[in-house]
Amino acid sequence: MKLTNQILTNLNACNEAVVYFEKNELEGRELKYCIKKAMKDNYWSWCNWLVVRLMTREQQIQYAVFAAEQVISIFEKKYPKDTVPRKAIAAAKNYLKNPSEKNKNAANAANAAAYAAANAAYAEMKTKIINYSIKLIESKNE
Repeated sequence: MKLTNQILTNLNACNEAVVYFEKNELEGRELKYCIKKAMKDNYWSWCNWLVVRLMTREQQIQYAVFAAEQVISIFEKKYPKDTVPRKAIAAAKNYLKNPSEKNKNAANAANAAAYAAANAAYAEMKTKIINYSIKLIESKNE
């Protein structure tokens, strides 16, 4: 997938992202190249923002589960009695296996807790997580 100004416009990218995109001459470059460049330049939030908007809903859930699993041990070391993030991961996996309304509601309710665990990530995990998102997007476009 090649990234263009039109795609960024369609996704309602912020002005800062558009300026970065243009300044770094990323027009027409492969998504993977653009993401790797942004990671190198420490634009983690932009990477995450972009990849999530290019994913299907199922891919977004897979991505969230993957990210949470990468950092759950960090969270649990800091908060050993807090089992809510682990339950959120299980709820999301359950929804992916059986996307019923009941499982969807359970996964949505657990989402905020899993987000807390993901925020505990270290920089080296961010790279692994964003690279996984690229694989998901590329698999959608095959």
